[in-house]
Formats: sequence, C-alpha cells, structure tokens
Amino acid sequence: MGVKSTREAAVRALLELAEVDRRIVVVSPDAMLAGRLLPFRDRFPDRFLEIGIAEQASVDIAAGLATAGLTPVVVSYAGFLTMRACEMIRTFVAYPRLNVKLIGLNGGMLGGEREGVTHQFYEDVGILRAMPGVAILTPADAGQAYQAAKAMMAYDGPVYLRLG
Repeated sequence: MGVKSTREAAVRALLELAEVDRRIVVVSPDAMLAGRLLPFRDRFPDRFLEIGIAEQASVDIAAGLATAGLTPVVVSYAGFLTMRACEMIRTFVAYPRLNVKLIGLNGGMLGGEREGVTHQFYEDVGILRAMPGVAILTPADAGQAYQAAKAMMAYDGPVYLRLG
C-alpha cells in the first residue's frame, strides 16, 4: 500500500468507495487537516462539509443526511467526538440505528505527546460500548485501517472506527 498513516489509509479507502457510491459524504468538525481529508475535499467538494468546531452539530447533520439516504462519515478527534457529541450519537444515531459512520482520531495515548493530555483519548471505546448497536473497529496499522474503513462502509448501521 505504501501508506504508514492509519488516517491516510482510511481516507484512501473512502476515496475509492466514493468513486462508485455517490451517497458517501464526509462531515468535518474542523478536522480536515488532522483527518488527512484534503484529498476527499478536493476530489468531492460537493460531498464534503466543513462544519467548524461543532462536534454535536456534525453528528446531528450526519443523522439528518442518513435519514435522507446518504452515508455520512464524521471525522474528528476521538474524545471530542465521543464526549462532546455523546448524547447526539446515542439519541440520534445509535437508538434509531442510522447508517452514520464515525472516525475517531488520536485513539489511545500517542496523540498527547504532540498536543498534550487534552488530545489523549482512552474513554472513547468505553463510551460507545455502552450504546446499543454501535459497531467498533480498532485497527492496529495502516493496512488494517484501510480494510476496516472498507468494512465500516459495507456495514449497515452505526460504526465507530478508532484510529491511533
């Protein structure tokens, strides 16, 4: 594959899938650079929504898109997504089993060496495990992240892809 970053590998899978599935939409709460989403934004500008620092609104928007038959993928830091938007994920995605995909960045402890303890996330999996019907994928490397992103998109229902 030639890619070492789990983020770049996951985006590569999304790009490939979006070429043949026009329902795929990426929603970014100010995570375009962190999520390595520039290639998606450049290739599919009409299917890329930059919301700004608003994780709750991003999940709500994704839920709305899913009810309209689209397949939204929300990409943000793991803790910001699962903690700030916890109620939205539970109430508007998990309970109705909407086809919303969530990608959490900096899962685990490694992100904090650059950005501090506010960017070290270990609670995310525990939070989402308590929600009914949310599948959780935790790939170990870029090759697994690529395959996990493809599996996530093939699954009908809410999925959380945790990237380190």
